[in-house]
Order: sequence, then structure tokens, then C-alpha cells
Amino acid sequence: MQPSTTPSQAPSTASIRPRSRAKPKSPARPCWRAAAPLFVTNVNELGFTQRITYAIVFQTVRRDRNQGSFPVNRPNLGGFVFFALAFALSAYFTFAAVQGNYGLFSRVEITAERDALTRDLAALKAEIATMENLTLRLSDGFLDLDLLDERAREVLGLLRADEIVIR
Repeated sequence: MQPSTTPSQAPSTASIRPRSRAKPKSPARPCWRAAAPLFVTNVNELGFTQRITYAIVFQTVRRDRNQGSFPVNRPNLGGFVFFALAFALSAYFTFAAVQGNYGLFSRVEITAERDALTRDLAALKAEIATMENLTLRLSDGFLDLDLLDERAREVLGLLRADEIVIR
């Protein structure tokens, strides 16, 4: 308790110090407990800055409780898993689009096979037309004597009496 001073007993000028304009020394720990109380029942009553401070403090306290006094920053595995899954799915669909049953390579193979079968079909149609022509020329309604003579020589091996065969 300080003794009360009366106007007649004014303090001496030696005990009065001039005010210093220098900032006071900051404490060793940040003063975050003064900004927001540590245990708050309703966070909505706090202001914006106090909410941010409370969130930082709460996470720090929770991290300190879980990991001891030296918190370790772990990498975010959720982001890694998400991008790994996205990469795997895109690789699968790209592979299926190129090499699958209905992919680009299958389409090229099917197109080449179609072209080959179209060529075979055209050759068979030409052969059928040739056979139909020969059959028509040897039929009863239309008899080609030159064709009949040619077929008899080729198939039966017949010759005329005035012909000579050289083998």
C-alpha cells in the first residue's frame, strides 16, 4: 500500500521518469490467449479475428495433445489418393479406348478385314458371272458350237481326224 500524498508533499522530480516511446518488450510466447478465450461455449459470439485465432489455437492444442510437444506436419494423403485414383481411371479409360474391343486398333483391324472380304466378294461375283455365262451358252435354249467343241476337246480329250497333237 502506497502512502497517500498531499499537495504539499509532491513527489520529487528525481523519482518521476519520463515516458519512453519505445515499444514494450514482447513476451516469450505470443499473446494469443488474450485474443480469444481457450474454452468458449459459443463460438458465434466471437468476432472474425477471434474466431480465426480460436481455430488456430484449438488446432494447435489438439495437435499438441495428439502428437506430443513437437507437432509434425504430415503430408495430406487425401489429395494424393484423389490424384492417384484420377490418374489410374484416366489411364484405364485411355487404354480401353486404344486397345479395347471397340478401341482404335480394333477398328483399324476390322476395317482392313472388311476391305479384304470386299475384294474376295468381288472376285467370287466375277467367277460366278463367268460360270453363269458358260452355263447359258451350253444350255438347250442357246447352244454355242464353238464352246461345245472347246469343252469336248478339253474335258474328254477328243480330236478331229485331221489334227496332230504335239506333247
